Amino acid sequence: MTLNVQLSAREFSAITEWANETRSISEIRLCRTPPKSRRATKTEVGLAVTVSSDATGNSAFGVFCSLVDRWQRQLQDITGRHVSVWWFGPESPVYEELRTHSVLIWSRN
Repeated sequence: MTLNVQLSAREFSAITEWANETRSISEIRLCRTPPKSRRATKTEVGLAVTVSSDATGNSAFGVFCSLVDRWQRQLQDITGRHVSVWWFGPESPVYEELRTHSVLIWSRN
């Protein structure tokens, strides 16, 4: 499968280091822009994240919704590129597309 998305070694390292430090993230997939979304630019990085619920009982999707804007800013700061972050869970309306057109690049397991 060709994603037409490439990460430099520095970007890959920065993303995986960020993921290691972000306890709510359990998996990251590199992906192309999902359907029903605007077209990605050549410099855009698409990441689909699997999120674990937190200790206070918030749902994983609730954790994602409350933190996604902060995560996108953090990832843009560390990579120097525009980063789009999508929810990767069976409840996502683009789950099948993301599952089909993404590559696992980091997992906490």
